[in-house]
Amino acid sequence: MSREKIRDSAGQAAGRLDDFPDIADNELRTKNSLIEPFLRSLGYDTTHPEQVTLEELTDLGGKIDYVLRGETRATIAVEAKRAGLKLSDKETKQLRSYFTFSAAVAGILTNGVDYWLFTDLNKPNVMDSQPYRRIDIRSITENDLSHLTSLARQEISQDGVHHQARNERYQSRINCIVAEELATPSQEFLRLVGRKAGIKPLNKTNLAFLRPLVSTAIARSLSAQPSSAEMHQEPQTNSGAAQPKTTPCSKPGAGFKADQTKKNFEGATLFGNTLPAKNYKEVLVEVIKVLQARHSEGFDVRVKAQPFYKETRKGQYISTREQDFNRGAAKHKAGDHWVDTNLNAAWQGKARTPIPQRVRL
Repeated sequence: MSREKIRDSAGQAAGRLDDFPDIADNELRTKNSLIEPFLRSLGYDTTHPEQVTLEELTDLGGKIDYVLRGETRATIAVEAKRAGLKLSDKETKQLRSYFTFSAAVAGILTNGVDYWLFTDLNKPNVMDSQPYRRIDIRSITENDLSHLTSLARQEISQDGVHHQARNERYQSRINCIVAEELATPSQEFLRLVGRKAGIKPLNKTNLAFLRPLVSTAIARSLSAQPSSAEMHQEPQTNSGAAQPKTTPCSKPGAGFKADQTKKNFEGATLFGNTLPAKNYKEVLVEVIKVLQARHSEGFDVRVKAQPFYKETRKGQYISTREQDFNRGAAKHKAGDHWVDTNLNAAWQGKARTPIPQRVRL
């Protein structure tokens, strides 16, 4: 299944909704104009009775909008809503009912724009309470495409869906755990480092002593990770005499070279072009400039929506107006826009909260 075909179909659906906004008010129009064309991009012929069944009855007397059958006969249940309806947990009732009394390997709740993907990781034939992936076709990513291709008619299988769902679930959790440890090292992590560093005893006093050292090490590691060759090179004194070889990550007492930051960012590219940046802040600013140039039409509207803006956050991440940012936010100019570069503080070990995923590219 071609990823480009799925991506193109997603773009066409989003454009159709922009051109004909009344689609959002009616479930039938949403199905005909948005959902069915998208299902066809996954390889399902919505007019073929062996591939797609419409409004199939559930054992509890309700109906499921679509039942998709793959080449291996694995099935997907699809519950459709009008595009103007914001998806929520209460819309999963029919889907959950069908899933329980069928051999479905996956469930999809969609309004033609948002696609919530479900499976049964926790208990066989019992749909999980939360989707393993939420996809917005207006900002589709490579990861989204991986999940969608696993549901394509030629690819669909229970093992494939469970593999994708399990990876998504645990990758998200691991990302959060690692981010939390980097921002605020836990007692367990401090003890692990302390044992490897040879600090004894690992009591309250020594753990308090260890915490700022670990935070500094994390900050240096994020901002200046030397290559294997650089870690083993022989540094020179002013006299030019060679010093003993050191391996900073292999024994206590050795330090990282902070001046490697610039080298880490030299050669960074976006869409095949080198970014003229030497640190995280400059990379972010240059990325926004490039995106603004490539998507000049509607860029101002886009940056006022997810993921550039969150309802729980008072300020913008990107805006033409400096006053749209949180008070005290670190911001820099990128073309016609200001960009919140406060995430740079987290990379330097100054943030006390986990590093957020601010922008999906």
